Amino acid sequence: MNRTSRDEPGHSHPAAACLAALLLAVLATAPAAAAPATAAAPAVVELFTSEGCSSCPPAEAVLGSLASRPDVLALAFHVTYWDSTAWRDLFGQAEAVNVQDRYVRTLRLPSAYTPQVVVNGSLDVLGSNEQGIEQAIGQLPRPALVTGKRTDAAWVVKLPALSGACPCMLQLISVRAVAVVSVHGGENAGRKLREYRVVRSLVEAGPWDGEAADRTISLHDLPDDATSVVLLAERQHDASIVAAAEMAL
Repeated sequence: MNRTSRDEPGHSHPAAACLAALLLAVLATAPAAAAPATAAAPAVVELFTSEGCSSCPPAEAVLGSLASRPDVLALAFHVTYWDSTAWRDLFGQAEAVNVQDRYVRTLRLPSAYTPQVVVNGSLDVLGSNEQGIEQAIGQLPRPALVTGKRTDAAWVVKLPALSGACPCMLQLISVRAVAVVSVHGGENAGRKLREYRVVRSLVEAGPWDGEAADRTISLHDLPDDATSVVLLAERQHDASIVAAAEMAL
């Protein structure tokens, strides 16, 4: 009588064993799945400027042009060391001088100057040198993108995982998109200056260790003329900017 062939329990059919061996070999040689890439933020271009500096208006125009690009997050810090009895910068802040002085130390510069641009906290360029700024934007790695949303008087952000990039300090910056100022004294006396991306306030928003995390940032006490807020994550040992975000108000 005919009988159907059946493998004994505990034994594999030769063809099945060959197929399993082939599958294991393929899996062993296949590349591991890549971790999802962290999205990039715009390049951060920080201008150090003053209404009392006659060399600064051309740099302000360059910043205004860059600010219209989606791949650039532009900021204008108005320093106070140009202030005099003839004219005081309407947006001058001691914090702006502190930020610039830190770059003098971390970038090993001989001194602070205006107009100065620093790209991603890593490279300084003469503020009116548009070609040099463009080259820095193209050459330097972009910061990671921080996402978030507004809830009442707070900004709830999602910090990405950036292993090895921190410890960092988070900086909350309020920004006024455009200002037009008629200057009545100093080097720019008689000129009407169009100023872009004016930093209106700067406060530390706490340390960050580089681990993925949600963070709630208070938006209380912002200047009335602020049109947006920016969050920067600055590496503590060299002030380079490793993550960034902006939210309209």
